[in-house]
Amino acid sequence: MRASNTTERARRRPAAAGTRLQARIQGEGDYRAARRFERSTKRFLRSADVERAARDAAPRSAREARELEAAEEAGRRHAAPELSEPFSESQNRWFSESLAAIRRAAREDLAAGAVTRNYRGSIEQAVALLNHAVATEIVCVLRYKYHAVAAAGISSEAVREEFAQHAKEEEQHLDLLCERINQLGGKPCLNPARVTDRAASQYVEGETLVDMIRENLVAERIAIESYRDMVRYFADNDPSTRILLERILAQEEEHANDMHDLLIQHEGRPTLPR
Repeated sequence: MRASNTTERARRRPAAAGTRLQARIQGEGDYRAARRFERSTKRFLRSADVERAARDAAPRSAREARELEAAEEAGRRHAAPELSEPFSESQNRWFSESLAAIRRAAREDLAAGAVTRNYRGSIEQAVALLNHAVATEIVCVLRYKYHAVAAAGISSEAVREEFAQHAKEEEQHLDLLCERINQLGGKPCLNPARVTDRAASQYVEGETLVDMIRENLVAERIAIESYRDMVRYFADNDPSTRILLERILAQEEEHANDMHDLLIQHEGRPTLPR
């Protein structure tokens, strides 16, 4: 009885395997369906009356012809051209006219320098904002320089070096901002009498080493907020200024992180959540 069952299972295994193989072949990879479709297509091509099909598809009236033409034109207008397609005559004409206008405008206002007609922001507002940043950087340079000289204590040497390095980098920010103001046709305001009124940060000397570190951290956090707001303001209206400010912002964030680390080191506890 056991041998009979074994023989029956062996006889059924090839059939089951064949069924599973067919199941895998069916679906998107159904070879028989593909062959049937190919044969049907060949029969249609042999027997189809192409001319009659074209006549049946043609518009039956002048009104229908106009509607068909309008629909095709609308489709052409809304369809995005492929990058590989050559420009149409109208596109070539538009490009040539635009280029001619750009060349003409470039010659008409040479006094504007780097500022061309498609500058989308306000030059006056841009210069005013950048001069606020100039004043802020001047205050930061002076504060860091003072701290680099005045810092005292057993462990002050490394902190003084950090202060001096930050002073140099803030001075580089100042130079970049002044140059950008000049490119926009403005004048950087370096008048000492107006610096404190324009600056976002404050000049605070501090009594101890920890006081100095803390005041620099506060000033860096103020600068970060100010630069972020300016980056959002300039956005796509003045990409060059935005990119410059983003570069300065990234370094101000590094400075803030440095001051925070020093504060933890000298106070023994974090003052800001990580």
